[in-house]
Amino acid sequence: MSTRRVTSLKRPGLWQTVLGAVLLHGCAQPPARVPVPSRDPLLTVFAGRQLIYAHLRPTVPSGATVTPTTRIGVIDTFPTVQSPRHQTELLAARRFYDQGSFAEAAHVVEGPLRDESDNSFLLNEYARALFRIDSLRPQSRTAYERLVTILTQRQSPPPNGLVVDLWFVDAYWKLGMLYLDTGQYRDALIQFATVALAPQPDSRIVAQLRAYLAETYFYLGEKSAAQWYVDRTLELDPANKYVLRFGTAR
Repeated sequence: MSTRRVTSLKRPGLWQTVLGAVLLHGCAQPPARVPVPSRDPLLTVFAGRQLIYAHLRPTVPSGATVTPTTRIGVIDTFPTVQSPRHQTELLAARRFYDQGSFAEAAHVVEGPLRDESDNSFLLNEYARALFRIDSLRPQSRTAYERLVTILTQRQSPPPNGLVVDLWFVDAYWKLGMLYLDTGQYRDALIQFATVALAPQPDSRIVAQLRAYLAETYFYLGEKSAAQWYVDRTLELDPANKYVLRFGTAR
């Protein structure tokens, strides 16, 4: 397993928010002022934090400053065997999920999870199946919280560290949505911010993430930040009407 450790942000004004656009240069001090709407509001989330990438083979030197178009590295391929004792059940769960049989997908990995309780692949499969069953979303949130805790602890981060495991970006995404559903907006912001640090070439996903960030900031009462993300969403998806409710009337 390869891990990319990145020092915290030194020149926040150069950081731009697009999935995969990351400043890899560090600083110990957060910005003195709250960023104005012309700047990415996530600057205040990342300031002073060490970014730790798991499962990334870097193609830029440590401490480099990159732009949104810079390729920072190559994501490691998944191991062929992802469960030493329950690979068959893991593959079966994925087949059930692909067929829309979410309860069966969750059920088939329950036993394996009791045997391999810290297996991130099994836990991710279980959490995402529960996520698709409305009545079991609270259990999905618990499973995703455990998964994110495991992914973080494996990197032994410093107190100011933020781990981005590039094999499980969808887990941060889903956990952010679950926090948004339950009004845990500050927790949702951290998860969506983590997603924003991962490479994502699909502009539709980028637009959706920006809309979620607009909604999160709106309910946090940070209206200028919400408007910043409303504007960024509409740049990619001008037809998006839903996000307009989180902006300031013009």
